[in-house]
Amino acid sequence: MSKKYRKLLLIYFIIYIFILFSLFILGKVSRVGYLSDISINTDDTLRLNNINIETTKKLFSSNDKSDYSSLTNYIFTNNSITNYLYNFRISYYDKVFRNSDIYGVYLNTNNLPNYIKDIKFVNKGSPFGTLISSDKIEGNINNIKYSLKLKLTFLITILLFFIFALLIRPIILEFVSLIKIRINLKNIYVYILIIFLCFLIMPNIIYILFGSYFDNTNYENRLKANKPILSINNLSKYPNEYEKYFNDYLPFRNELIQLKNIIDFLIFNNILSQSAILGKNKWVFFKEIRYVIQNYIGIYRFSDEELENAENNLLHFRNELRKKNIDFVFMICPDKTLIYTDYMPYYVKRKTMINAAEQFVNYIRKNTDIKIVYPKEELLKYKDTYLLYYKYDYHWNYLGAYIGYSEFMKTVGINVPEIYNRNIILTNMLPFYKDLTGFINLYSFLKKDIEKIYTISGYNNYNIIEGTNVFSQYVLVKPKLNTNVINRKLFVIRDSFSQAMFEYLSSSFSQASYRHIDRYKNSEIIKEYPDIVLFETVDSFLKERLFKVIPNYKIEEINKDLETNSATSNN
Repeated sequence: MSKKYRKLLLIYFIIYIFILFSLFILGKVSRVGYLSDISINTDDTLRLNNINIETTKKLFSSNDKSDYSSLTNYIFTNNSITNYLYNFRISYYDKVFRNSDIYGVYLNTNNLPNYIKDIKFVNKGSPFGTLISSDKIEGNINNIKYSLKLKLTFLITILLFFIFALLIRPIILEFVSLIKIRINLKNIYVYILIIFLCFLIMPNIIYILFGSYFDNTNYENRLKANKPILSINNLSKYPNEYEKYFNDYLPFRNELIQLKNIIDFLIFNNILSQSAILGKNKWVFFKEIRYVIQNYIGIYRFSDEELENAENNLLHFRNELRKKNIDFVFMICPDKTLIYTDYMPYYVKRKTMINAAEQFVNYIRKNTDIKIVYPKEELLKYKDTYLLYYKYDYHWNYLGAYIGYSEFMKTVGINVPEIYNRNIILTNMLPFYKDLTGFINLYSFLKKDIEKIYTISGYNNYNIIEGTNVFSQYVLVKPKLNTNVINRKLFVIRDSFSQAMFEYLSSSFSQASYRHIDRYKNSEIIKEYPDIVLFETVDSFLKERLFKVIPNYKIEEINKDLETNSATSNN
């Protein structure tokens, strides 16, 4: 071995050690991420709570097919189920230091919320795992800590790469010399061929080496294709299946789609998405969720039988609460499509101006004395004066929520000032913002296009006593000062639309409790014993909440003590 070759070997070795040491130190740094893709594992949850899986699944099956939605709803509304098993993955705020071909990710389990009882991972260093929770989880679990460790396969690969580089170096030099002799580099066709091959090959090489640093998020509402296995039984299907797999994992796929969407968005005023549509003036609307477009058009309606059943369900719920002298209010928050109709695409034509919620509200008001809030008319009244819904989001903003809040307060006998008599201020609080941009893979592009967010001042008279101000979690609040508050306790059964009303409601009552619709328990009504129960739902989920959610609450259970006392007195 020549002296020159030994020197080169030493340089390679030093570089190898330096790279490994640097990556090791950088990986040991504690970083913050979040748990995402959280989904209930129905079978393991039933097994965990000693409930027969097969018997239960038969109750929610038809034609040998399980109704996953109904089964999940059963799990979340069954008071005997106290532990829930979820699948999850670790996701990252950091664009570089995350699970990859270089690093395995390791969670700091001491930093998890108290309701997580156990957590396991598929493999060491894997971002995928399962957790057992004593609470129902909806959405991500934020601010979890993790560190990284170098993968053994990466260490071996780097070592083999350096060895290979040393061995192949003389061959490469020999080949280059031969090319220089044999090919006239002045030939333009050779340049074109080389450039073409580079464009063809280099993206794949770059993505293999650095693909984990690019955006690999799945923005589509579907699972990506699995890599097919070639066998004698699937020879005819293999080419088509592999093409689907190849297209789903094409190098720089998200970047290319985003570039295409940016061109469509800016130049052609159009987007191709299963989940969202682009309206006028670049407004974005949901089109997939719960018949929202059919509801806007006017072809999504209640049948006479459905109206009667919905009436009975609400009356039963209201009457059971009334037995405990609890007032009940049912609130429907209108979809954005029904308020900002001027920004809907020209090709989406309405057949009628009366949507399903209006049909339902008119029926309930005509046939019952149930207190019902549907602030559509008030929102339409102010929609041109104030921006009431986010341009790139499904939800109303704080000003739209204030109008909804004021209509609710009127229903319980309290008048609050109209929005034009309130002090409107800028705020940096963003409970929801731009959720629709994720569906069209334009969140990063539209990140700087931030509309100013306004709220009503003076609604900060509350302290959080228990829980967290996240719409999917339980939270209990009480006022800082007892002045200008109503001496009544409020219990809100809610979805995400109530998040923007949180400050208003929390500052108005002597106590306010909040529980997500899918996590409600009758025991909480018994414990809190509120004066008012507000059930809030968005327009597009109205039928599901009326026919699947409310009946499954079995609200009559809150009056078991009354039945027991009655039976005792009769004896």
